[in-house]
Amino acid sequence: MRTILLAYDPTSSPQNYQRLDEYLKSYSVHWRFLETTWISTEKTPAQVIGEALALTGGTDRVFAIEVSGKPANWNGFSPEGTAWLRQVLAA
Repeated sequence: MRTILLAYDPTSSPQNYQRLDEYLKSYSVHWRFLETTWISTEKTPAQVIGEALALTGGTDRVFAIEVSGKPANWNGFSPEGTAWLRQVLAA
């Protein structure tokens, strides 16, 4: 399974970000683990960015990278969040 990390700097209307949040929640596997950072699956980084920009107006800074099977580290998440990250990132 592909795992994509998506980060963005909101510069457009808050309404646009509500739409983006709903779009990202539509993925079968997703988690918003920081205020403007998501992990999602199923699509390529280019597809995720294209769809995110279409929802936010296209003027925002957006970053997406595939992180499947890559070394990662984190701090401050619940045991459940840590277990989820280990499972999804190992795929």
